[in-house]
Amino acid sequence: MRIYIAVSPGAPMDRAVRRRISTLCAAGHDLFLSGMGSPGLADFLLDMHYDHITLFTPASGGSYNPGDWPAEKVPGGADLSGFPLYRHISGYAIKNVEAGLFSWDGQSRGVLYDLLLLAGEQKPALVYLSTVKRQYIIRSRRGLEKLIRERDSGA
Repeated sequence: MRIYIAVSPGAPMDRAVRRRISTLCAAGHDLFLSGMGSPGLADFLLDMHYDHITLFTPASGGSYNPGDWPAEKVPGGADLSGFPLYRHISGYAIKNVEAGLFSWDGQSRGVLYDLLLLAGEQKPALVYLSTVKRQYIIRSRRGLEKLIRERDSGA
């Protein structure tokens, strides 16, 4: 299975997240990261010595790639930077994966955007909401709306 993984800048790589990623690796799944994503996630995967990793990177390069993993250059976006570039890469990534795994701080608009795209395509996402230390499975926009309500209520 092709799984996209992202970690919010404000979300920790805590034990629950590391355990889920380790389970995916043990099952031999193909993991995909944004080259603009979390250095903590990339460093964790590097320490695991896992080989089935590909980065989605800007066509212009400039990605964090400590494992020298294969890079799939996302066409277009040469005139973009910051969040618009992240959105461009995410849009390409979500179309090319089957599921997602996210550690979300409840604030990062990058992970929220990823979740909106996955839900819109009815692709499953496992979300660890770090503010409440709970995991959620999102399969639709309705599921994402429920997650956001629970985030807002502090459930």
